[in-house]
Amino acid sequence: METHPSDLHFSQPPQILRPLIGLLLLLQISSALASNHSNGTLQISSCNQPDCLRCDLETAECVKCLYVIMASSRVCHSACPPGHSSSWPPDPPLMGRVCTERSVLALVSGRDLSIIAGAAVGGAVCVGVIIGALLYMRRRAKPHPDQPPPDHPHHYPLPRLWRDKRPKTTEVSVADEERAEFLQQLDGLRGEASNFLEMLTHTRNRFRTLRGPDSPTDTKAKAYRAVVRDLSRVLTLLNRRDEHILTVPGDWRRLLTWAARVLA
Repeated sequence: METHPSDLHFSQPPQILRPLIGLLLLLQISSALASNHSNGTLQISSCNQPDCLRCDLETAECVKCLYVIMASSRVCHSACPPGHSSSWPPDPPLMGRVCTERSVLALVSGRDLSIIAGAAVGGAVCVGVIIGALLYMRRRAKPHPDQPPPDHPHHYPLPRLWRDKRPKTTEVSVADEERAEFLQQLDGLRGEASNFLEMLTHTRNRFRTLRGPDSPTDTKAKAYRAVVRDLSRVLTLLNRRDEHILTVPGDWRRLLTWAARVLA
């Protein structure tokens, strides 16, 4: 007996099963969406590294690398960068060698630390010695309160065993007439200032070639010394302006007469 397709009748699910079927469909859709979201998160997380060996699916972060892993950024490296040290992780979830940043004291080696400590101790000892010496000197300089002050003996001037034979080169105040005469004679010598300078240079060079006072040329050295002194005094007077000359040398007559005689 043939059955016509129109005669086939599919039984529909009961009314009570429809909510269950809808719930199952919602669960499948949510799991698919969560899987897609986790895959996208893993793709942009630290797990997407060639050297990452293990990944934490809950935090989507790498927890173990082929060589070393940075504790802060979870980035894999072949070696720890400068300023970091590698060690085994004390607590999970990190595994393998972990790079952590060194502290300031860890950057200083034991040898350098001992050198710094020794230098600091040596400096402190030197400062203490200096302060102690200053305090001791101050205590020694201060008289004892029970000790009477010493009686200073009278200081008598030492006897003068030699007499100064140098001419009186000090300047004195004179009357206006004598000052005018002095300036008149000085003006007559101003044009010869270059000659006096040349004579002073030549005489000074000759004086420097002579030996000490114990040499046979000591008498000649004394003569040259007197000539150098008088030439220097004459040049000093010639280089001064008339309005600045308020006093005159005590032996100005002898000095200017000698200067005029030298030029003759």
